[in-house]
Amino acid sequence: ICKIIYKIIGNNMKTRKIILLSSIAVLIFIYGIQLILNNKSPIKIYKLKETPNKITITNQNNEITLEKVEDIWYIKNTDFLADEDIIEEFIDSICNIKTLGIVSNSNAESELERYGLNEIKTIKVNAFNSDKTIRSIIIGKDSVSPDHNYIRIDSFQNTLLAAGNLRNIFDKTIDDIKKETDSEDNTTLDK
Repeated sequence: ICKIIYKIIGNNMKTRKIILLSSIAVLIFIYGIQLILNNKSPIKIYKLKETPNKITITNQNNEITLEKVEDIWYIKNTDFLADEDIIEEFIDSICNIKTLGIVSNSNAESELERYGLNEIKTIKVNAFNSDKTIRSIIIGKDSVSPDHNYIRIDSFQNTLLAAGNLRNIFDKTIDDIKKETDSEDNTTLDK
């Protein structure tokens, strides 16, 4: 085959250069098409269209229910007002979850334990709008980086790697969430 090509081309350098440059152009074109078609990033942002008006946070120690009444958030069963900055961080974290990829598709107990998603270690966050569940998050342990956690969202059975330290954001006590004021009278909601 090489001898046949050499006879056709001969010693003509100009023809060789044309064939070589044409081959390079075709390969670059094919490479470009492959990049465009295979550019599927595993990074996803799970956005909510609705804003929650009730949030429950459950961990191994307690359950906290936050509820919005007439544009004011309070901690249910305590009548304490909730800190607006913390509530804003909760809502942003619930409505905009950025995941870096799927780490497991398994429901095996060993996999759940590996990612801190067994019952003992999880933080469960449920967001509601008009008593309808709009988002459920199960937060497991930190990944290698403390700025990433293993999570499960809504009814998906995949374990995802989430950006942002969701565990740190939602691992709060009532004292962490309640609004701090100078006067104790201003920290409660009159019903």
